[in-house]
Amino acid sequence: MIIGTISLFLIMKKFTTEPLIEIVWWLQQQLERDSTPGRIIEFLRTNPDLRAGKEGKLPGHSLKNWLDLAEYFNCRLLLPHLQDSNLVRIRMQVLDSKHDWHKNLTDDATEKYGVDSEYAGIEKLEEPYFLLDYLHCLRIVSIQSGWRILNLGVNRGDEFAALNYVVSPEDFASLHLVGVDHSESAIQAARLRFSENNHTFFCSDINKLHELNLGRFELIISISTLQSPGLDRETVLRQLVQQQCKDKSALLFAFPNCRYIDGEIKYGAMMRNYSTSELSLLVKDVSFYKKYLQQHKFKVRIFGKYYLFVVAVR
Repeated sequence: MIIGTISLFLIMKKFTTEPLIEIVWWLQQQLERDSTPGRIIEFLRTNPDLRAGKEGKLPGHSLKNWLDLAEYFNCRLLLPHLQDSNLVRIRMQVLDSKHDWHKNLTDDATEKYGVDSEYAGIEKLEEPYFLLDYLHCLRIVSIQSGWRILNLGVNRGDEFAALNYVVSPEDFASLHLVGVDHSESAIQAARLRFSENNHTFFCSDINKLHELNLGRFELIISISTLQSPGLDRETVLRQLVQQQCKDKSALLFAFPNCRYIDGEIKYGAMMRNYSTSELSLLVKDVSFYKKYLQQHKFKVRIFGKYYLFVVAVR
């Protein structure tokens, strides 16, 4: 067992003072040679705990650097192993690109985000950037007791569940929460999850929102929905601002700047026929909503990473 450990140490690639570009070049070679899903690529590098800013004892990279590198190369960063006091074994596992819910959509347009889809396995509230940015947006909006809140593309209602953490239990009970989604299975799941009288869910096409006669709201939320290909965004946005908003109201939209591959989030929006991230459509969509809302006397803020949040307050 000792001999095997020594052999592994001797044959494993070791980087100490080399610049990042040499590590990148080596990783590219490894993946070009073998990118079988599940393959683990390992190499030795200076222990990041010895790197204390500019005064670090040895040159190296933080775990955040390795996480970013793994994400870029469609890999999962596994738990690094301490080799000795100076070296750590960095471990990356190749992801299976077949498990990409963007590519595995069902032929049933209304159920491509349903409870049996790969999308249902995504839990955005477990993603730190999404969770913290979303909670920040809710605090900007400053939800008040008795508000009516509409969620378009509500799915199973994750965004409603997070409201418990920004308002008191009494204020939460006073809210009137309305969710709309075109997936029947997702709406049924939301109804089971939120059985209180102050929750109402509709299975409907957002393009036909005017047929529901929902009334007006203090807050309208829509996460990962307003960029959908089949959505008439101009008509829907005009309907929201002119027919669904009160005189003093807020809108909170989020646009995905990421993909989910084999259970891992990957930064950057993708366009069909592009092999790398391409943000043109994302920037165009966000700019459209920002401009329209500003024209209608909303103060608009935009921020985020894996999701770009547009918060508009009158």
